[in-house]
Amino acid sequence: MSQINNNPNNLNEIETRVFNEFSSIVNEYSTYPKGSKSTKWLTTEIKRRVANIGFENKFEARSSFNDGEWLYDLVWYKNNSDNFLEKVELVLESELSDRTYAGLQLDFEKLLISNAPYKVMICMAEGNYDYPQNINRVIDLFEKAVVACRNLQSGARVLVLIWEDYMEGAVHPHLIIKE
Repeated sequence: MSQINNNPNNLNEIETRVFNEFSSIVNEYSTYPKGSKSTKWLTTEIKRRVANIGFENKFEARSSFNDGEWLYDLVWYKNNSDNFLEKVELVLESELSDRTYAGLQLDFEKLLISNAPYKVMICMAEGNYDYPQNINRVIDLFEKAVVACRNLQSGARVLVLIWEDYMEGAVHPHLIIKE
């Protein structure tokens, strides 16, 4: 079984910013009275704040709060001067309500079909027991999916941010690089 990478030093600048934003959102969430904010609030904040990083980098963004979702929960893209799609830079899936392997796998595998340089999966650990194995089992699931996906190019990077909300409340970054 893989072990939690949890080393943000392996992340590039964009990946680090996304990790820091999600960590900030989780910290903010923890300051609210229990039950006053939902996972929907978390997901909306993730989309809003990560979209803002895209805007700062001269990309457009599509999500449920910005012109509607397009294939993924959040997409950064650029159109050319004729308004045709020129480039997709980031795709993000957030699954904070479904902690089942089947639910996580479906959203994660959507990322693997994209040729965007930035692929981000945000999820929670599977439950309030067996820490840190609850996180390691999710990492193993995602690593096996990357190995199995033959269309994913060697060197492709997938950033996984796992929120362990029961024990220590931390966000664990795990970077998977396709061999």
